[in-house]
Amino acid sequence: MTAKNTSFSQLNASAVCASIEQYIAGKKRLLLLCHVNPDGDTIGSAFALQRIYTLLGGYARCACTSDAPGYLQFLLQEQDSLLYTPNMEKQFDAIWTIDVASPTQLGRLFPLSDQVSLSIDHHENCTVFSPYYLNPTASATGELIFHIYSAFLKNSKIQPDPIICRLLYAAISSDTGSFQYSNTTPETFQIAASLVATIQRDPEGEDPAAIAHRLHGCRTIQELQAQKLVIERLRIVCEGRLAYACVSATLPEEHGLSDFDFGGMVDIPRSISGVLVGLAIKESKSDSGTFKISARSNCDIDVATILSKFGGGGHKRAAGATIPAKNCQDAADKVIAAFSPVIQSYVKENPV
Repeated sequence: MTAKNTSFSQLNASAVCASIEQYIAGKKRLLLLCHVNPDGDTIGSAFALQRIYTLLGGYARCACTSDAPGYLQFLLQEQDSLLYTPNMEKQFDAIWTIDVASPTQLGRLFPLSDQVSLSIDHHENCTVFSPYYLNPTASATGELIFHIYSAFLKNSKIQPDPIICRLLYAAISSDTGSFQYSNTTPETFQIAASLVATIQRDPEGEDPAAIAHRLHGCRTIQELQAQKLVIERLRIVCEGRLAYACVSATLPEEHGLSDFDFGGMVDIPRSISGVLVGLAIKESKSDSGTFKISARSNCDIDVATILSKFGGGGHKRAAGATIPAKNCQDAADKVIAAFSPVIQSYVKENPV
């Protein structure tokens, strides 16, 4: 973890709950910011916290520069909106960020990072830019929100709420790959069990199986077309240990697709047998000459440390960065050059 200012204080769940109660007593309107290209964890966690705040009598909204992708729209209630509108922060008294590992993850809302009064996050390699509630051993930010929810349950400030539980279950399921990733811990399962117990008391809502299907087992025709394009662009290097695919800024539009359709592309190279690290390289449509890198490790290679050389970060086995490059090949060459010696060293120390 790196810090922009080491004077920022670290809070725990109890302190966050106390802040929430003080905010509500002072009738503070709270804005919850998600990271760009929002995933299930940032959306589920933010809307769960919004609902907690609302049930306690306060007013909160969630916002992001990117709208929720189609497969995550089910997490939003009918009256909810995620998309940021110009100057909406002026309508609020406080700004918190949810699952945002660094100010750059706010995208064009980066200037608002100096106004953030609390960041709730679980990324080990992150840039601290405000007072924070952080637990890098948590599988998802949803686990941290769960502890806030549990604290208010224990003092009877709120009652068990199936909607909050569905949102948090989705957040955790999303970041653990339906509890398949190495970040899944015994506590993760304990939290999930508690959430499921409340969810199952409400037969009218979606059960955990339905949530898992929406998150991991349901794809649109457009997403399948995007997967086909990614597979066609797969490259395998480092003697079969590194696989990557690069998507240009113009490719989605050329095929009538959106950027969201390529959201899970990193899972394709990482799924190849024998591959230790999978990379997705995607050119930015809005910021010419920049490429978003997503890395996933199938072993103990620390992709976050490698990508930190490019100003990126994340988790040991799942991280991202944004780099400047002339084109797809140039971007690939830069990233491969960083990963190649680490992979070679790992293979030498861990022969198959």
